[in-house]
Amino acid sequence: MFKHLLLPTDGSDSALLAAPHALALAQKFGSEVTAVFVIDPYPYLEAGGMVAFSVEDYFVAARKEARLALNEVKAVFEAAGVTIKTVMQENHVPYEGILEVAKTSQADTIVIASHGRSGFVKFLMGSVTQKVLSAAEVPVLVVKDIES
Repeated sequence: MFKHLLLPTDGSDSALLAAPHALALAQKFGSEVTAVFVIDPYPYLEAGGMVAFSVEDYFVAARKEARLALNEVKAVFEAAGVTIKTVMQENHVPYEGILEVAKTSQADTIVIASHGRSGFVKFLMGSVTQKVLSAAEVPVLVVKDIES
């Protein structure tokens, strides 16, 4: 355990809170670390085909957002002298994309943030973290954002 950590991010401040925890584990156990950002390959298109951007524009913007988020996580690790791999994974369902990368990278632990949503908002939006917890075949360390 802790030989290979997977660190999902969505670019949010809450997601970034998990990075120092993954870093501490990596330093203590000499773990490999992979950060993942899941991009939806099937963007929502407005009814009637009226959209303000093309699919190509969407992918350019989505990949830019992913690079920014992954680079932010990477900077935390590089500042501490720890190597981290980054992956942009395409999947319509974020938690499934995370689990695909966990399997293909042979991660033995997932370190993921929880946005701290509760009640109706959590019911309405669902929880990627909860779905990862429910479906993961490896241990999951949840870092809760109690500020949001």
